[in-house]
Amino acid sequence: MYAPVIIASFGTGGMRIDVRAVAPAGAAAYRATLATDLAARRAAGSELLHKPAARPLPRPARSDLAAGQVDSRLLLMLAAVVSIEPVRVTAFTDSGPRAAHGVPLRAADLAVLAQAGSATGSANGTATGTRQERHAPAAAHGPGSALQRVLTFMRAQRPPYRPTRAAIVHRRTGPPLISVEFGAPSLAGLLQGQPLTGRGSA
Repeated sequence: MYAPVIIASFGTGGMRIDVRAVAPAGAAAYRATLATDLAARRAAGSELLHKPAARPLPRPARSDLAAGQVDSRLLLMLAAVVSIEPVRVTAFTDSGPRAAHGVPLRAADLAVLAQAGSATGSANGTATGTRQERHAPAAAHGPGSALQRVLTFMRAQRPPYRPTRAAIVHRRTGPPLISVEFGAPSLAGLLQGQPLTGRGSA
């Protein structure tokens, strides 16, 4: 009944708890479905790599997209976001605590390109050694700003495309980022082998 892939693991030794997906059709069927889903994620990632509004990307992010390592919901959201605002993925992160190799990355940090050059710094203007997270005040990022438009769009999605977390993150240097994260790995088949062009997640 359980898939052969660990999607999260907690603790050690006799206190270790492994979290696995349910595979009622058996391990072989699960692997076949996973292979099909991986191919769809690779195709979608390749398509995103060629969207001018999603470039430029750092090498690790490009590798994650090309390898199909990005969660389907995140791919669909990015395809929809770049149709309203050019964004740059600074990094894909978080496949789950001690998840098995190949479990999709389901979080990302995004720079909204139109926001580049805006005021930087941490909350209340005090610099710290770590990034600080809060909702941007209207004075700095009003409802009409590119950053706020992207954040509002993400939060307006319906399940399963609504992220568990979407927030503006202020860094010590550089413009703020949007940090977006989905929960447990998405179900296979969301992409259905179709191109992202013209698809939205709203």
